[in-house]
Amino acid sequence: TNSQDLLPTETFYLTAEVIPINATYRNVIWSSTDEKVATVDSKGQVKAIGAGTCDIIATARDGSNVEGRCKVTVSIPPVTSKQ
Repeated sequence: TNSQDLLPTETFYLTAEVIPINATYRNVIWSSTDEKVATVDSKGQVKAIGAGTCDIIATARDGSNVEGRCKVTVSIPPVTSKQ
């Protein structure tokens, strides 16, 4: 997934494929470029917080700075009035 559109409080999971298959460090470190928009936990669960756009980043734990990114856009639906 290169991008994901969400509403506040929605969640989804990201997975990271580490290659080569025999890499010494198979885990990644997850982070968000703006935790006011979306957060991510150590298992890749992303939670939408507030309106805006950020990147969720999976960084190789081996110190190589190899990373993958997913753009997350959180939108607040318009309020409709009943007439």
